[in-house]
Amino acid sequence: MSAAERLRFLRKKRQENMMVRRESVAGDDFMAEVANNMKKKGKERQRGEGEQVEEERKRRQMQEEMKAKEQEAERKEREEQEARERELQREQERQRILTVLFEHPVPAFSMSIKDARASGERVLRLLRHGAARIY
Repeated sequence: MSAAERLRFLRKKRQENMMVRRESVAGDDFMAEVANNMKKKGKERQRGEGEQVEEERKRRQMQEEMKAKEQEAERKEREEQEARERELQREQERQRILTVLFEHPVPAFSMSIKDARASGERVLRLLRHGAARIY
């Protein structure tokens, strides 16, 4: 091989190598771009999944708050009902005491209100235990 042929061969070989490198670089760029796009899609998916998780958490929190409010309302209603029942029982007890005191009169001048109440309660106790007549 002469020097000129050798020179042509080397130039041709260099050009082929450069073409291969360009194709390789272009291919690498393409693959890098594909990889970047996949990463972006993954981030978008993660962002979308994160938003879904956040929405689910908010929805659960709202449900828990509504449930807590309902339970609080039910508790208040029960307490009010119990208070009404206690007041009704007190009123019935007062009426029973007054009824017993009127059925079994005690001289009013000889007894204070406190004593009259105690006497009425004693009479009620005796009536509960089955005493027929109290005098």
